[in-house]
Amino acid sequence: MSARLRRWLTRLGAAAAGTALGLIILNYAFLAGEYLSGHQRMYTFDALLGWRVLPNLDAARTPYITYTDAHGFRILPGESRDAHRFDVMLVGDSFCFGSWFSAEQTLAGLLKLHHPALRIANTAVPGYGTDQELLALQRYAPMLKRGGTVVLLTYINDFDDIRDRWEEVREKPRFRLEGDQLVLEPPQSWLNRLLWSAHVFSVTAYLTSLALGLQPQIYGDDAYAARLYEAIVQRMAGVVTARHGSLVILFTAGRSADLPASRRWQAVVREAAARAGARFFSLDDQNPLGPTMFAPDKIHWNAAGNRAVYEFIAPRLNPLLPDHVPARNESG
Repeated sequence: MSARLRRWLTRLGAAAAGTALGLIILNYAFLAGEYLSGHQRMYTFDALLGWRVLPNLDAARTPYITYTDAHGFRILPGESRDAHRFDVMLVGDSFCFGSWFSAEQTLAGLLKLHHPALRIANTAVPGYGTDQELLALQRYAPMLKRGGTVVLLTYINDFDDIRDRWEEVREKPRFRLEGDQLVLEPPQSWLNRLLWSAHVFSVTAYLTSLALGLQPQIYGDDAYAARLYEAIVQRMAGVVTARHGSLVILFTAGRSADLPASRRWQAVVREAAARAGARFFSLDDQNPLGPTMFAPDKIHWNAAGNRAVYEFIAPRLNPLLPDHVPARNESG
């Protein structure tokens, strides 16, 4: 090996080592900043689900105050952390999780407060699509009591989520259809593990994607999305039936409820629920939400919106819960 080549390799190795050291220092700086600011991370890598909420969060600022149990389910302050049997499971994304607001102000929290005799698991995770929600239900279904109720909340963006392999910079699982069969492609790439292992990488990648306007590839057209959603719901219904339970599907298109496309997707969800033997309710049929009932992101419900949604759905949902008795403040 020539002296010139050795010098070049030495410089290259020094540059690589310096870059690695710099990234390690920067990563710890990010972690220190989170600690000093009082903010905490909320997610961890999951080889099947892509990511999940960290367990046993105790008044974590994420940035809103978050409590979770031993499974990573969001709970009310003071609620048991070690429950392993549930009467009801809520399945969904950030709408069901209750992003932006304290747990007692969310749809799930209100349901728990009005049904203190029922053990209710909020398995929702922000960013999930119906595909990840199926995988989560399959994982947690053994904790559902026989004859229990599963409530799936479908937001209109789920029809994009189930055709997407990435959410921000997080790789997610994806189902594809082979004929009428669902085939799972799990998120186990080395890149995904790397992004989760060092916080600075995920932050840098996310900021880069925003700066460059990069969008992940969406697979298939709307007709494919409808077929895929129906197949996922059919699989969910099978999981629930195996527990001798019942499946309820709630749909909303949020602020776009009056658009023709939203009504078409509502019809897709209604048909999928009918084919799966699930009960279907749409928040958009008699939209209870006003313009002031949304969070600053103009997407999620604020505290007043969550209250309006709960008051709208409670009379329809309460009779479908296990061992139904009139809920607190339930009229009629």
